[in-house]
Amino acid sequence: MTPLRDKYEASVLTAAITGGDVLPSQSPYIPCGAEAIVAEAVAAAAAGATCVHVHARDDDGRPSADPDLFARIVDGIRERSDVVVNVSTGGAPGMSVEERLAGVRRVRPEIATFNLGTMNYEGFPNRERWPEVGSDWERAVLETSGDGTFVNTLSTLREFAATLRELGVTPELEAYDLATGAMHAIPFDTTGPRDARAEMAYLFDHQWRFVEAKFYDAGMHGVDWPRMRDLYARQLPHISHWEDFAELMAELQGELNAKGRNVPYERILAEILERDERDSHRSAAPLRQADDAVRLDTTALDAEAAFAAAVAIVEAGHD
Repeated sequence: MTPLRDKYEASVLTAAITGGDVLPSQSPYIPCGAEAIVAEAVAAAAAGATCVHVHARDDDGRPSADPDLFARIVDGIRERSDVVVNVSTGGAPGMSVEERLAGVRRVRPEIATFNLGTMNYEGFPNRERWPEVGSDWERAVLETSGDGTFVNTLSTLREFAATLRELGVTPELEAYDLATGAMHAIPFDTTGPRDARAEMAYLFDHQWRFVEAKFYDAGMHGVDWPRMRDLYARQLPHISHWEDFAELMAELQGELNAKGRNVPYERILAEILERDERDSHRSAAPLRQADDAVRLDTTALDAEAAFAAAVAIVEAGHD
């Protein structure tokens, strides 16, 4: 039996905005040109995507390796969203290695594709099912679709790996069949640093933006939502394990739900402290007031109760 994935393992939802192979005549929904691609990428992020996979297309939909076009697309996305950007290095059939790397060199995205091997390529094998096209370049793609080879030699892979490592870009390994899937036996140094705290901070902000966009109501029972978000964000530098991060997010969502139902937070805090005392047979630490400042003695509290008490203090107007 295949073991279940760790429930605390972070997941990523990637939206491929245009692709590099579908012809514009096949669908009116394929964005063409920088502005259209940016708009669709931002919309995908707003809908919940954590990553957008980007190919560049000219205004007429033709795949492009123009680094200036990539810059307009990626800069436009970054101006309007903090979604993770994954730039394709696959390009289109016939592009050179330098053309395929030009966009990555220019914009230095968070992620870029790393194709693991060469394969024969035919996007439109059945002539009877060819779409009706409206441009000469699309017709040329159909006529030559059986002649394409997607070339990724070992020397090419080493060049791509070295370039991504030099730029600090994380590679996305793309395996298209069993032959390319076996490429892991050939050594390539594509390792890069992973910052778990940065990942947690990004996921925290992404989840908060989603909640704010869907449910925020400035007048909901007098709750200062941005301040509530800041209270929980303060805990992020002290969290190093995904289990603790998941618990923090669960508490944040639970508190927002309680606020939305107009449940007094003092009642929630009392229940937490009562449960802690019952389970651990320890008394809740007292709150001491001195010099108009409320101080919290956390020596006898577990982490959950201490944090809840601290939130109650801040909500009461003391910082």
